[in-house]
Parts: sequence; structure tokens; C-alpha cells
Amino acid sequence: MVIYRFPPESNESDSSKKTSDKQPGKMPDFIYVDDVSSQHENWESASREAPLSGGFASQAGYPLFLRFLTLFAASFLTVWVGVQIVLFLIATAIATVLLFKSPSAILMMKKTWRSIGRSSAYALALFIATLSPAFGFGIFALYALQSGEDAKETPFGKMFQDRF
Repeated sequence: MVIYRFPPESNESDSSKKTSDKQPGKMPDFIYVDDVSSQHENWESASREAPLSGGFASQAGYPLFLRFLTLFAASFLTVWVGVQIVLFLIATAIATVLLFKSPSAILMMKKTWRSIGRSSAYALALFIATLSPAFGFGIFALYALQSGEDAKETPFGKMFQDRF
């Protein structure tokens, strides 16, 4: 089936002409050619309707397993941030008792604080990756590469080292 659609003329009052008629001397706005099977057409209509059904899991291109994996990893990192906050408070209490004169206590406090920041950034990126994997992993990679550390020291440094 071929359908030609012509723009309505300004001098005609009836613009709802039959669209499948060929009008000589005019160029159509668009031409629609339908020569696909009904099974392929049903598949296309189903794939077009899926994103409209709502929910982040219906977006095409990313498996549900990846979303659960990122959610699990982000949840684990969030718990780990809680543990690190407790360790930071202990290190701060020890440094306070020693009147901030012990270099090892101050170093432990600084390392724990940096670790809290890194883990929080990675957890946030993984939570975002649960909803939008491309954007979340982009944030993850950007933070890993821009944190000022050697790429081999970051959690997934070898994975991102080949890409950038």
C-alpha cells in the first residue's frame, strides 16, 4: 500500500481529500510505503508501547539483572559508608584525646574521611545507574578518572583504563 499525502491548498475549502490519490504536478509532503509483514508490524507496535507503560525497568537496551546488580552494589556501599562514618568518629575521638599531636591518628582520620567521600560518590553513581545505566556509569567513570588518583587505584580502574 502506498499513500501520498499532499499539503492542503490555500484556495480550496475542503482540505480533507483522499490521501491515496495521485495529483499530477505536485510533490507530496511524505510518502508512506507499507510492505512489512503483520508479525513484524505487531512487534514494532509492542516495542513502541513499552516505554509508555511507565517504570524504569521497561526502558529498552539494559537488562534487569544489571539494574539489580547496581542497586545491590549501591546498597552495599551505603552500608559501607555507615561503617566508615563510625570508624571516622572513633579516629576523631582518638585524635581529640591525643590533642591532635599524633601524626598516625591524624593520618587515619584523613584516610577515613577520603574513603567516605569516595564511597559516597560511587554509591550515588550506582544508585543513578540503577535508573539510567549509561548516565550512572558515566558519572562513575568521570569521578574515577577526575579524582586525582592513579587509575589503577580506583575500584574499577582497569575496566575504565581501556576505555579512556
